[in-house]
Amino acid sequence: CALLDESVLNREKTDDGWHTWQQDPLQAHFFGTLNAGEELWERIREQLKLPAPDVAVLTCLCRTLQLGFTGQYRSQDDERREDVIRALTARVPAFTFAQDAPVVVRAPGYRAGRTMYWLSWVAGIMTLAGLWCVLSSVLADQVARLTVQG
Repeated sequence: CALLDESVLNREKTDDGWHTWQQDPLQAHFFGTLNAGEELWERIREQLKLPAPDVAVLTCLCRTLQLGFTGQYRSQDDERREDVIRALTARVPAFTFAQDAPVVVRAPGYRAGRTMYWLSWVAGIMTLAGLWCVLSSVLADQVARLTVQG
């Protein structure tokens, strides 16, 4: 939440989305606080002090900083921030990107989905045409009966 809030609120453009986000940032919405810039750093310090911290937690915290979170250290180049990143990086397994298959693949049946789209339109139009003919015939019969009686 802190990373997303910081990313949105530190944009140079202050449009309607920025104002809406400013009124209800994620950290306030989900955690009831506006101190994520300090609290996240405190949690990082606590994790680094533990003798055997959870590697998944350290990895998550490290990736958050690597994605650009600054929090109370308002500059990316702050030496204290860099020290913490180095300490985390030393305790976190290196990021590996072993991807044999492409990340984006065409879903099977993609063409079938497009065909079904057009077939549903054709079926809908035919149904409406049939309904039109039936209702037109019923209405014509009703009008004929009324004119014969009257």
